Amino acid sequence: MLYTSFNPTYTTTFPEKDIALILGPTDSLPDSLQTSARAIEIQKLQEKGGIYQLETSENIHILCLWKKEVIYEKIGEFARGLEKSVTLVVGDSLDRDQVIEAFWLGKYRFERFLSHPKNIQHTIYGSPLEETSHKKVQAIYLARDLINLPPNEKYPARLAEIVHALTWSERTKIRILDKSIMEKEGMGMIL
Repeated sequence: MLYTSFNPTYTTTFPEKDIALILGPTDSLPDSLQTSARAIEIQKLQEKGGIYQLETSENIHILCLWKKEVIYEKIGEFARGLEKSVTLVVGDSLDRDQVIEAFWLGKYRFERFLSHPKNIQHTIYGSPLEETSHKKVQAIYLARDLINLPPNEKYPARLAEIVHALTWSERTKIRILDKSIMEKEGMGMIL
């Protein structure tokens, strides 16, 4: 069971407000953002990279990436800085799945024990993630959750329950070894 949820919602309608737009150096702005003052400022930012936030009721955040090497770092910072729900829009020149993975990994928060979790839900504009990208993010969320769980929540029997609850292919066989089997198999270092 995953404690931190990774179930993004998708939309095919371009949002008018509450947007997180991630652009590459060659992407053009969507038509709705093409007003002259905004377009000029954002084009300048695309040349050197950075974050642009429109201080209006529209709540638009724009991240301009200038090098592929900084994708995970910059998108992670960008995602952590968003304090309310937005629709994520990715520019055409970028690897969409890679950007979405980086965004979701950056926004990860372990909130299981918080009395008032933020539980900020974001929407993705466009088609769903490829299955391999979706599974990759789920696996990383599970690993992070297991790291963040206190020891009294991840004792061996509980870890076995978590492993059994995951979706596995038909070819995968899971075998839980108890102490007597480990002794019989000569696994003295584990005991």
